Amino acid sequence: MCGIGILICGANSPSVQSDTELLLKPLRRRGPYATHTDSRQLTNERVVIFCGCVLHIRGQLTPQPVSDANGKNLFLWNGEIFGGSCVPPQTENDTQFLMDAIERSGDLVGTLKHVEGPFSFVYWDDAKQKLWIGRDCFGRRSLIARLCIDGRGKTTLQLTSVTDEISPVEDASEESNTDIKKARAHTYAPNVIQNSGTTGNTLKLTSEWSEIPADGVYCLDTKKSDFLFEGTSWKSMGVAPASDYNMTLPTAEDLIPVDTPHDQLMSNWNTQVAQETPRFIEYMSEAVRRRVVSVPDDEPNIMILFSGGVDSMLMAYLADRHIPKSRFIDLVNVAFENPRTNTVNNKKGLYDVPDRLTGRQGYQELVAACPDRNWQFVEVDVPIETLESSQPHIKGLLHPLQTVIDTSIGSAMWHATKANGRSKQQPYTPSSRVVLVGVGADEQLGGYSRHRTRFEVDPAIQRIPKVQKPSSKNAMKRKLDNTDQSSPSATNPSSTVDTDKSLEDICQDENKVQPKSRETISASAGWQRMLLEMRMDVDRIWTRNLGRDDRIISDHGREARFPFLDEQLVSYLAKLPIWIKTDPRFPRGQGEKILLRMALKQLGMDVSATEPKRAIQFGTRVARNKEGQRREKGSDIIK
Repeated sequence: MCGIGILICGANSPSVQSDTELLLKPLRRRGPYATHTDSRQLTNERVVIFCGCVLHIRGQLTPQPVSDANGKNLFLWNGEIFGGSCVPPQTENDTQFLMDAIERSGDLVGTLKHVEGPFSFVYWDDAKQKLWIGRDCFGRRSLIARLCIDGRGKTTLQLTSVTDEISPVEDASEESNTDIKKARAHTYAPNVIQNSGTTGNTLKLTSEWSEIPADGVYCLDTKKSDFLFEGTSWKSMGVAPASDYNMTLPTAEDLIPVDTPHDQLMSNWNTQVAQETPRFIEYMSEAVRRRVVSVPDDEPNIMILFSGGVDSMLMAYLADRHIPKSRFIDLVNVAFENPRTNTVNNKKGLYDVPDRLTGRQGYQELVAACPDRNWQFVEVDVPIETLESSQPHIKGLLHPLQTVIDTSIGSAMWHATKANGRSKQQPYTPSSRVVLVGVGADEQLGGYSRHRTRFEVDPAIQRIPKVQKPSSKNAMKRKLDNTDQSSPSATNPSSTVDTDKSLEDICQDENKVQPKSRETISASAGWQRMLLEMRMDVDRIWTRNLGRDDRIISDHGREARFPFLDEQLVSYLAKLPIWIKTDPRFPRGQGEKILLRMALKQLGMDVSATEPKRAIQFGTRVARNKEGQRREKGSDIIK
């Protein structure tokens, strides 16, 4: 992993040196092993400066940018290759491997579309004076940019993995205030003016830092002065792991009876969910394997952000399969002092927050299940003073995101991955450069509370009562039809969601169907709403989660890896019917992410399989941590 950045400015600008140093400062924390810069003269009295800071993990330490054999073209690469048809040998540096592959083929886009794994990149074509930039299709590596004015009144372009600077700058664009406001309100890329096309987008930056969209590869012709990027979409290149999203709605025969008691819900292996679980475990195991086998032998341990919830438990259990027993697995669990929730009569410890309790429980379950592993349960305790003193720095890393929820989640992740904690009553800080993170599970498996809210918005929807009835004698035994998962709608064309229609139109269509009872109509509409919400979450994950998480975690010289966002796993889950992945008719701790819960159950993790979903900001008690603090909304902009 690396920190990468470029600066396009006037060749004789008095601020070149200081602007370059500002760019490099946060990048060095991401890439502490090597720092290198290079430059190319442009035809219009401008210069482009390339900056690379390397976190060395595998292969030979290779400073960036790397150049072609002629020393003309340049390549900055912040990523890892875990699969696809363009995979380097295990001991080879992937940056140089990719540069060589691009030069051999003469096709940058054609080479990158065969890469599976997280990345952002910058490529300079010296002959054409063109600059290429982009992120992988999920946006797992950050890339942000802005326009500003230098000391001579010339427009400057700054592009980087991360910045510390969040102060306003003079507007360098010629767009009106109305256009800027429209850009800020863009669903996917705040502060970016983006016009969609059939095969790609055009992209124009503003004076505020903004995420480069993760929907394709963008090219800037530096011979022109408009700073307009022309894009080629990943989808047009056939890179869209979730494109075959199964929009089929369940019939009564598909669903587990709602009166099934919890013990039978998890123990009945004749349900569609239970029968699909071994295949899910196989895909998930391979996703974890890809992310741990590439860690070199001199890395003594692997680190997992660990709450004891179902996501982190499954990652930890499967990591044990693929990591040599001589290595530690560090289960890092963070907790915050929260004066608002601590009372004089509180019988629990100051840091016995919900995630700490489930973390200890999960740790004990893993020790029992995998006794040959040296598990390190690392307790990171964050006093309120430490949290408050870290806020200015964390807010800088979060930029361009500025909401309350981003600050809470960012703070939890930053302190967790700093990992100054204790293990087995002794001070302990993991040395691992690799961190496994469970991002992506909730989006794909229906883990968010708003998924349930979308389902239950109509009170007529049938869901399990608080007092469970005896189980049905006739267990549902219908198996999942896997004959043609690439075309799920073919199995039941009348029970699919038309994604070209609005949510309101879909619900109105449902109410026009005469033969259905009110209960059936309401339930069907609920599944539709939840299905559309989950698909939207997958589509927008790059702007809501991943750039932020990469900027936060990498600040400690660690690399985040996301097994739940493995391309093969995402494609597999996208093709599964929704009721195999989640069933909100059942209570919290049972219905959400039911496929994942069944996996833990089948692997012997009975206790953890029933842990309800808990947002990190509440499980760690980082949110709303001041006495008398008003009830802030997560979407509120931070002061």
